[in-house]
Amino acid sequence: LGIAEAAILADNADEAGAALDVVRFADSTNPRLNFLGVQVNELLLRDRSEKARLAIREGRFEDAGRLISEARTVAGTNTVDVNLLTDELDSAKSQQQVGETITKANARLESGNLVTPANDNARYYFELALSNDPQSQAAQQGLIAIASKLVIQARDAIDNGQLNRAEDILDDASELDP
Repeated sequence: LGIAEAAILADNADEAGAALDVVRFADSTNPRLNFLGVQVNELLLRDRSEKARLAIREGRFEDAGRLISEARTVAGTNTVDVNLLTDELDSAKSQQQVGETITKANARLESGNLVTPANDNARYYFELALSNDPQSQAAQQGLIAIASKLVIQARDAIDNGQLNRAEDILDDASELDP
């Protein structure tokens, strides 16, 4: 019991748990077991939660998921904190996906694929990013940049006497930035 208590004070949940396992084996009716067991569980929950948060910040989502699963096992019915961690992980994954989508959109913007080909153009990816994060400033600005480039294309079409084409291009531009 002394080893378990010292390990708890040292924030070493694994060592404390191992010491309590030895006590359970030797004297499963010891009155201190339940009290120390609760402390070890709280320590384990805090440890797994802190490690999960660190993994989320570092973008190690698989590790974070595993640690959250371990925390959920330890938490038992006290799942509020674990649910918050799960929400943090989901949010971080979503933000990473939005970032990757905006990167694709910017690449299409640079290559001139503003609205074509279908499902692989700058507009498609910026709008996809906005569907995952409606507040994304980068995606909103990207759509405005596409509209500006479309207006330039429409001017070129007008200069070349392609008025119908210019009208179609301006319709696309006005959908993006009225």
